[in-house]
Order: sequence, then C-alpha cells, then structure tokens
Amino acid sequence: MNYLYLTLAVLAVGLLLGCFLKKTVRRLLHTALLLALVMVAVGTAIVWSPPENQPLDPDYAVVLGVGLEDGQATEELERRLELGLSYLQTSDGLLILSGGDPDGDGITEAQVMAAWMEDHGADLSRVYQEDRST
Repeated sequence: MNYLYLTLAVLAVGLLLGCFLKKTVRRLLHTALLLALVMVAVGTAIVWSPPENQPLDPDYAVVLGVGLEDGQATEELERRLELGLSYLQTSDGLLILSGGDPDGDGITEAQVMAAWMEDHGADLSRVYQEDRST
C-alpha cells in the first residue's frame, strides 16, 4: 500500500514540474507518468486478486427458495437442492435452507426443502431451516 502513496506523490510532483517544462518534454513526462500509473494499477490488481484454482471450503452454504408449485419443489428448486446435497456430501459445513410461506399456504419452502433433503439421505443434523423469509 505504501508504494501506491509513493506513486501518487511522484505523479503529483511530475504534474507540477510539467507546468514549467517545454511542451514536448511535458508530453513525454505525462506519458511516462501515465504508464507508471497504469503499471501500478495492474500490479495492484495482480497482488490483490485471489489465487486461481484454489478450492473453496466454506463453513456453510445457503439454498434460496424460488417458490413452490402445489406445495412441491419446482425444477429450479430441485437443482438448487441437488447442489446443496452435494455440498453436504463433500464438506463438513452447515446447509441453510431459506424460504418462508409468502402465499400463506401453511407450509414453508424450508420445510419442503428439508423433506426433500431427508428423502435424498442428507444428514439433517447439519441442516438449518430459515423459514421467515418471504
């Protein structure tokens, strides 16, 4: 981070000096300063970018509800649940099933998702139902 401040200071000094130099020299100085600024920006992006191909190991995952059809999971919800089940099978984390009862049907999406998980052999001790969202 310190090199960023140093670069900005050099840039400011260069711009101030540019006011006192001939037009050709000023253009060269401004071009050099612009290139230096671009190099710092690219270098910063490289340094601060996350490493590639690093496997993620999150402590939890969330399956968001998308609505129910006649009290049953939709195809989209089943695709999400399959990913959630895969997460449970390959990690030690918790799975949060999020979905309330926005239509007032008396059954929440979280309940339907938990039943689906149970039917597919999920370890329900690692599944949390968030049933207040709408």
